[in-house]
Amino acid sequence: MTSGFETFIIKLMPTQKGFMQIIFILGIIIVSVGIIGGSFYIKNNLSKVNNINNVQLTPSPSPYGSQEPSLAPSPTSLNTSRGGNCTDDSQCTSGYKCQVLEGEGTVCPEGTNKVSTGTFTLPEASCQPTTKIIKGQCKLTEGGSCQTDNDCYSGLVCHRNICTNPISKVSCSEPSDNSCPDGYKCVQACGPPVAREGDKPPGYFCEVEELANKPRNCPICLASNTQIATPTGDVNVKDLKVGMKVYSVNEQGKKIVVDIIKVSSTQAPASHRVVHLTLSDGRELWVSPNHPTIDGLEAGQLQVGQNYDGSIILSSELIPYWDNKTYDLLPNSETGFYFANSILMGSTLKQ
Repeated sequence: MTSGFETFIIKLMPTQKGFMQIIFILGIIIVSVGIIGGSFYIKNNLSKVNNINNVQLTPSPSPYGSQEPSLAPSPTSLNTSRGGNCTDDSQCTSGYKCQVLEGEGTVCPEGTNKVSTGTFTLPEASCQPTTKIIKGQCKLTEGGSCQTDNDCYSGLVCHRNICTNPISKVSCSEPSDNSCPDGYKCVQACGPPVAREGDKPPGYFCEVEELANKPRNCPICLASNTQIATPTGDVNVKDLKVGMKVYSVNEQGKKIVVDIIKVSSTQAPASHRVVHLTLSDGRELWVSPNHPTIDGLEAGQLQVGQNYDGSIILSSELIPYWDNKTYDLLPNSETGFYFANSILMGSTLKQ
């Protein structure tokens, strides 16, 4: 038998089953509040992340060998102008151009691509040479501010802290001619390696003063390691004789076999330098800078990226010459062209 007070307490206390139901309902309420609050937090922070512009995640080295993400600028804002690698001009900042260090290309069969030589034009055809830069370096184009020649694109010099073409388009006629632009001097070109009766004196041109003031290196022939294409195989240029057969091309660009009518060798000073020319198909040649090409230029004027003899010029570097003579020949053809290390070149002996 219970007292009235005890009966009142028992009525106030819930049964065990009712108590568990209350706990369960409270748990559901707490979890729901947590989910709603978490969703709001995530949504709010995602909107902040989406407002970050021109940022991407790129891996950065970890001292433990793993890779952790770090913030880096967008590729469009990368300044690759100071020696960074490139594979296309678009990867260089304004005023810079991607100079080929390593590359590959497609070479057309001989005589299929149109090449203006000043004497003849090879026939037009569907074949178009291509080139792909595997590794390049952004270099200043003409007019860019520079400190050294190495800052400038191939073929340019750093003249008065500006990347400049060393040869002016303005012509001149003698050393006292003042028609050259400011910073240029009128200098005489190299003549043929062997002077002949009736030869005209070499002409003059405007050259940037830094180069014009240097001693003139006038051997304009082939290096002693050059191989010349003949019907019986390649022959070293030093071993060629008048009357031997060599390959040349006629004015229609057709490959022909003709006799050699002249050969020459010229003493080279110890200071002489030659152009080391490398093409995208692996052909290479060492030749004096003033040696004539098939397109009316000189070897030293050929620039990286240009098309030459059905290929792309990968490099054109001026290096010290290792021998004491340079050599040349003249085939008995309309053009006077010959194949030196399989590269079609002009002759300094052509009248």
